[in-house]
Amino acid sequence: MIGFRTIAAAMAGALAAALLLVTAPFATAAPADGLTRAVAAPADGVDPLGTRNPPPGVNVLDCKPDAQHPNPVILAHGTTGNAHDDWAYLGPEFKKAGWCVWALDYGDTGHYPYDATDHVITSAQQFGAFVDKVRALSAGPDGTEPKVQIVGFSQGGDMPRYWMRYLGGAARTAGLIGISPMTHGSTSPLWHLIPEIAPYCAACVDEYPDSPYKAVENQDGIETLPGIRYTVIATHQDELVTPWESQFLAGPADRVANHAIQDFCPGAVSGHLGMLTSPEVLDLATDALAHGGRLSDAVHPRCRGLIGDVASLFTQDVAKSTKLILDNLLAR
Repeated sequence: MIGFRTIAAAMAGALAAALLLVTAPFATAAPADGLTRAVAAPADGVDPLGTRNPPPGVNVLDCKPDAQHPNPVILAHGTTGNAHDDWAYLGPEFKKAGWCVWALDYGDTGHYPYDATDHVITSAQQFGAFVDKVRALSAGPDGTEPKVQIVGFSQGGDMPRYWMRYLGGAARTAGLIGISPMTHGSTSPLWHLIPEIAPYCAACVDEYPDSPYKAVENQDGIETLPGIRYTVIATHQDELVTPWESQFLAGPADRVANHAIQDFCPGAVSGHLGMLTSPEVLDLATDALAHGGRLSDAVHPRCRGLIGDVASLFTQDVAKSTKLILDNLLAR
């Protein structure tokens, strides 16, 4: 007999697929306790680092790493996303856990709020410049600039690997935590349709598995680098980065951890966008940060249950998909 969980997941996935999914949430989560929700950009339109309206607790200029949280945390949003929308939930939560948290808007092709649409290599250059600014702000009394830990979603979980390998980022990085990352691109028909709706999305084409960009990024089968710790957090229900196992990184087990949230919460039905408001993802990413970038073997995340997962699929995936389609139709 087909269970309710299977039917609900199939219905949610089918409806979301019909509306074409993208990689940033339209309905953002409630702010963390004790943090005031930012509702408008600063008076000059951007914060001093150039990010439009970062979430509360993110991009606090006088935040300094401490002994328990030695690495600034850099958040990299996904394709068609931005720092405010993608990190409204996780960013303040990482700050509450004691980390100095920083987020950038990157890959802008003039279609805000649909950032991260420029070529991935261009975005990697912008990412590196942002990291350099953060490291300078985070320098200790002796001038030593700390390495960073990166938490990236979708394209944002993949693009920093180019920066690390080809643009000198490896020496500046302690760990990379990828949430539903585009490690090997996507075979999803939905992903391949996005450039038809948003023809300015060069990054979408870069993230095809057989693209010239992918051939360079993963050249010679090198996906991880020595001295850096990695975690990939995936979901079996990812309808945008497929096959979902393609998100995993090849590398030594002592430095690389690859997991789906269903490894810990078998009943979870989170889709691609639902990962950004998932307590399971929060717990896993926070654990990985505490262990230098690689998830510990003893982690036990919270499991939010079926109702929360299905609600996430509908409210985020469908709403954002509809908005993307309407925005681009009206622009033509």
